[in-house]
Amino acid sequence: MRNLTRLALLAGLTACGKKAPESTNKAGDISISDYVFSGIAKAQAQPVLSRSTILLKPCYKAGLVANEAMEGVINLTLKVSTDGETYGVEIADGSKAPKIHECVIEAYRAMKIPGAGSEGGTVSMAITLGK
Repeated sequence: MRNLTRLALLAGLTACGKKAPESTNKAGDISISDYVFSGIAKAQAQPVLSRSTILLKPCYKAGLVANEAMEGVINLTLKVSTDGETYGVEIADGSKAPKIHECVIEAYRAMKIPGAGSEGGTVSMAITLGK
């Protein structure tokens, strides 16, 4: 199921299976910042997480279907097992893009994050959508 979800996200499909329209926003409208690592090697994990914006683009495009002016920040924390599996994704209260939260959670659940220590770890970050 995780692989199917990931493929759907990569293909840009919305939850109902329809192709999301292309965004009128410029490329690069998603950025990740404010990383906080605990029990995870930053040097190994940050490059992988920085590239995760490609998995988030379909989520953002689907959100733009409902609201063309959608923008905001999603603050989330990933719980990572010792083998790099993401077993928990928590979005902080107050994040400003609730319509796409489930898509973002599924995208990160499908990821494998390197650099977790012998007890696993967490990484918190801010995902900015739009300007």
